[in-house]
Amino acid sequence: MVERSTPPDPSSGKRVAFVGYDLDRDGGEARELMNLARGLKSLGFDPVAYSLYASADVRSEYARLSLELRTVQAALSRRDRWGMMTYDPRLASRLGRLIRSAPPCEVYIVAQDAALPMVREELPGRKVYQSNGDLSLLLLDPGFRQRHGLAGWWLSRGFVPSVQRHSELAREFDAVTANSEFTKAVISFLYDCAVDGVVYPPVDVAHFAPGTNARATPLYALTLLKSTAEPAFRTACALASRTRLHVVGRAAVPGAENLGRVDDARLVEEYRQAGLTVSASFREFYGYPIVESLACGTPVLAYDQGGAHEILQDGGNGWLARDQSELVALAAQHLTEVVPETMRSACVASAQRFSIEASARELVRILGL
Repeated sequence: MVERSTPPDPSSGKRVAFVGYDLDRDGGEARELMNLARGLKSLGFDPVAYSLYASADVRSEYARLSLELRTVQAALSRRDRWGMMTYDPRLASRLGRLIRSAPPCEVYIVAQDAALPMVREELPGRKVYQSNGDLSLLLLDPGFRQRHGLAGWWLSRGFVPSVQRHSELAREFDAVTANSEFTKAVISFLYDCAVDGVVYPPVDVAHFAPGTNARATPLYALTLLKSTAEPAFRTACALASRTRLHVVGRAAVPGAENLGRVDDARLVEEYRQAGLTVSASFREFYGYPIVESLACGTPVLAYDQGGAHEILQDGGNGWLARDQSELVALAAQHLTEVVPETMRSACVASAQRFSIEASARELVRILGL
C-alpha cells in the first residue's frame, strides 16, 4: 500500500513584507498592517513589517504577537514629518537600504500613502500599493490649513501637482488594492488606473466582541476624535449639546465626557457599554471604529457617505444620516430606545466579513500568493 503524503502548503515559507513610514497606535494604518500580518502568519506565510518609525506601544504589540518588525530610527523629526507630506524621496532611500539589508520577500505591500515613493526603490520582489485614500485630499480640509497655518496653506496650493505625482507613482506598482469599494472608486478616478481588488482593513473580532455585562444607564453615544481641527469636531459638539456623549481621543468636546486616549481593553468596554457609536466624519474611506463597534454588538450612526455607506445597512446594523441636524436628531432619538437583540446580533454578524482571516484570504487571492 502506497501512502499518499499531504502536498505542501504553497504559502509555507513565503516571505511577505508590509511597508510604512510611521506606525503609531493612533493611526489606522498601523493596526491594518499588524492585523494583515497576523492573518498571513495564520495562513502559513512569513510576514515582516518595515517602517521608518514605530511607536513603543506598536513595537510592544508586534513582539507580543511574535511578529517581525524592523525600523530605521527611534523617532521621526519635524523634518521627516514634513518630508512625508511632500513625498521626499530621501525617506524612501533610507527605508530602502534597511529592506535591502534583510532577506528578500516575494511581495512588498506599501500600505501607507505617504510611502508611495517606495515604488522607485530597487526591491527584490513585486510591489503592491494598498490604498487608504489619497493623502492629498487632506489639503482640501479647512481644518488642516487652520491647524498647520502657513505651511498648510502652502501645501494646499500644490494640490493638483500632488495628485498628479501620486498618480504617476501608483501606476508604477505591480498591483493596486484599496481598503474599500469607495476608495477603489476614488483612486481609480483620481489616478486613472485599474484597482485589482478590495482588501478591508481587518478587525480582531475575537477581541472586539460582545460582552456579558448590562449596558450603562442612562445610555450614552460614543465617538472617536483625534483633533479639534477635524470637521467631525463640530458634529461632536452638536451631539454633546443634545445627548450624553463619551469621546475617546485627543480632542476635548465641551459638554461631553472626554476620556482621552485609552487602551484597547478600555475601548472595547466603551463600545460594549455605549447605546450607539457615532462616526461623525463625512470623509471616512473605511472607518475602523464603525467595524469595531459592530463587532462589539453596538449599532453605528454615520453619514450616508464613503466607507460607512458600504458597511452599514440603515435600520439593520445602524442608521445613516444625510446631514448634521439629522444625525444629531437620530442620536437623541435612539438613545431613548432599547436596541433590540436582533439588531445587536445583526451588528456582530455584519462585522465578520472584516475579520483578520477574511481580509488575509482576500489579499492572498487577489495577489495570487
